[in-house]
Amino acid sequence: MIGLFGFAALSAVILNKVMSLVVVLIALPARLVAAPAAALAARWPVVVNLLAGSLVGARAGATWAVRMRSATLYKVLTA
Repeated sequence: MIGLFGFAALSAVILNKVMSLVVVLIALPARLVAAPAAALAARWPVVVNLLAGSLVGARAGATWAVRMRSATLYKVLTA
């Protein structure tokens, strides 16, 4: 996003997080067609663990990106 579309580093991080959320929201109903809800309900601890880990990781990454200097963030993302 930085090189191809010319986004600033922080804007690219924010847009990436939004796009990831959209993908997850679209993928969940599609996957429920392939895996019945009852099968997922039986594995609810795994599902909750994966979702919680994703949310915590996204939050930590976003917080880190906001606190980082723009030049450093750019170097990290383009390395």
